Amino acid sequence: MIEFKISKETTDINVDFTNKTEKHKGFEGKEGETLWKDEKTILAGIGEKPTGETYRRTAGIILNIIRKKEPKSATFNNAGENAKEIAEGILLASYSFDKYKEKKNHSLTTVHIPEAKNTNFEELTKLFEAVNYSREIANENSNIITPTFLVKEAKRISKETGLKCTILGKKELEEEKLGLILGVGSGGEHEPALIILEHGSDKDGTPIALIGKGVCFDTGGLNIKIQQMQDMRFDMCGAATVLALMKLSDEKKIRRHIIGVIPAVENFVDAKSYRPGDIYTACNGATVEISNTDAEGRLILGDAIAYTVKKYKPEKIITIATLTGAVLVALGDYIAGLVSTDDKTAKEIIAAGETTGEYVWQLPINKDYIEEMKGDRSTCKNLGYADGKYAGTITGAAFLTYFTDKTPLTHLDTAGLSWMTKQRWYYEKGATGFGVRLLWEWLRKKK
Repeated sequence: MIEFKISKETTDINVDFTNKTEKHKGFEGKEGETLWKDEKTILAGIGEKPTGETYRRTAGIILNIIRKKEPKSATFNNAGENAKEIAEGILLASYSFDKYKEKKNHSLTTVHIPEAKNTNFEELTKLFEAVNYSREIANENSNIITPTFLVKEAKRISKETGLKCTILGKKELEEEKLGLILGVGSGGEHEPALIILEHGSDKDGTPIALIGKGVCFDTGGLNIKIQQMQDMRFDMCGAATVLALMKLSDEKKIRRHIIGVIPAVENFVDAKSYRPGDIYTACNGATVEISNTDAEGRLILGDAIAYTVKKYKPEKIITIATLTGAVLVALGDYIAGLVSTDDKTAKEIIAAGETTGEYVWQLPINKDYIEEMKGDRSTCKNLGYADGKYAGTITGAAFLTYFTDKTPLTHLDTAGLSWMTKQRWYYEKGATGFGVRLLWEWLRKKK
């Protein structure tokens, strides 16, 4: 991790943030614009009305440019009141999943931000260690990051932090009748599991439940995917986010009762795989007709929600998942989708996104969408109307309401933001760790 200093010393590279036109051809100080002024000085344009996110993105862009010179140190000048956002952009952009590369990308070790006297770099570093931890897990090979691995990782975190850890393996899943998790995981090489990490206790109030989708690899099951299967290790990014948040909750000694829940499965093609058209029963007794085996994330989330509600009776539930391709159709890969039965929490999370630059947009939900998920032969089905062609992100969330027992639910669909298909700003291609900063900002403001 990079060391930050506020001292003014000679460094290998100087970065000057500016919105002024320079006497250099073509540089007008526009947002994201860059120019090497001389061999050691690079100009970074921030535009006329820069925001915190402007500085964050520009710092990331600059880091990706200067790292080609392999500097050991750099000074970022003219930070003003945005030193924290500059540091955040640097920390995000400094991450690289280069485990399998011959040449590593970690040359820059020290960054000077002279105007950062009020910035808590120790706190920032802890946060971004958690963000990059989630990225590391999601980027790793799916033959390594299996449900078995996630179970072992939760136990390791529990041992290191003191968080209470509960694991429901296949036997316990059968005893508790979590038929949806068992169904989705039936074709996997590794047995499914429900992982629960608990911070705090009833003395800290009614718990908040964070539930992350943990599909360690998604072939689509018998409704096999026809594109982008090579990236489907990213279908457990929600789980990685929850693990990171639970590590943070203990390290930062947050005074809230938090339950982190991860349903972990592999959705494989096998003779034992669950089948479209069949009906499976969740632990709350709801029956679900399987319209498509590639709509598996909502199934395991549904069972996880129902079990969490029954066991822990949370105040509210936050789910985070790479759930639908439909969210990309609606919002692209710049803003995540949010669907909520809890407007207060929705507004709080949207506000947290404005602070962190992890933007979310609220989509509507009402009884019409929920009724569209009713089954013909069962309580509900796992695809919405028009065979899932319409309002896919909304109906995916509407499905989850069948398992909440009216507990307030806020669902984040991060399919467009958890994974970058190309380098952008402070993100390299691959996992982004989206949601860790967003939900931490929200959690730390909860009283």
